[in-house]
Amino acid sequence: MAQQHFFDEIACFSYDDQHRFHLNDSSLRYYYPPTLPADLNRGFDTFQQLDDTADDHLDSLLQTIAALERENGAQLQTDFITWRGMMTKVCDGKEVLMQLR
Repeated sequence: MAQQHFFDEIACFSYDDQHRFHLNDSSLRYYYPPTLPADLNRGFDTFQQLDDTADDHLDSLLQTIAALERENGAQLQTDFITWRGMMTKVCDGKEVLMQLR
């Protein structure tokens, strides 16, 4: 029986420390669980709040798709597109719904 393939990464985009858009994976990081107990004050004095009044994630996702289509010279043929953070929320939401049933 063939293994079922659920998703493919087709492209990526990043934001730098000034929240500028880049068509690459330069901001991709791995998650490392904290050592407990954690000092929640650590790094607070160097934290830089970005202006998050504009939610430009959808714009960036569309810019990435448009760049991919230009590069391939064809319209993207897919059923579902999302970004990693949203997929985490979808999966977590499904888990919560399964527990509520």
